[in-house]
Amino acid sequence: MTAATWILAVATAVLAGATIYYAVLTRHLLNEQTKSSQRMMMPSVLAILRPSEAHRNVLELAIRNSGLGPAYKVALSFAPPEAGNIGVHPFSVQSSLLFRIPIPVLAAGESLTTDLIRKEQRGNVPRITFRVKYEDASGHEGKEGHFPNF
Repeated sequence: MTAATWILAVATAVLAGATIYYAVLTRHLLNEQTKSSQRMMMPSVLAILRPSEAHRNVLELAIRNSGLGPAYKVALSFAPPEAGNIGVHPFSVQSSLLFRIPIPVLAAGESLTTDLIRKEQRGNVPRITFRVKYEDASGHEGKEGHFPNF
């Protein structure tokens, strides 16, 4: 084996190793980019209890999808569970359809608002924490944290 053949064999092995390394690295980068793109298209659904702009004495519940993808089967719950049994005239947390029937689809940027509790009755209402569960387009469940009333 001549020196030229030896150099050519070593160079070929180094080139093959570098090619395999970059192929593995490229595949890893592609997987990360795919995951990042999927995360960017995820929904992000929030529930916020806030004073109504239309009526000074009413608190309203606003549900908004601030993500870039649609949210499916949006379900609201609250804690403590016994809070739903306290009727607040004229609204009752338990009587709201939003807590009994999931919202089928909440598109990106879409929001729903409903009057929930009269503000002057707030002293009789326990501190309620709302939770939101939903699914993304691929069926993965998403949960957003706790959104206490103020």
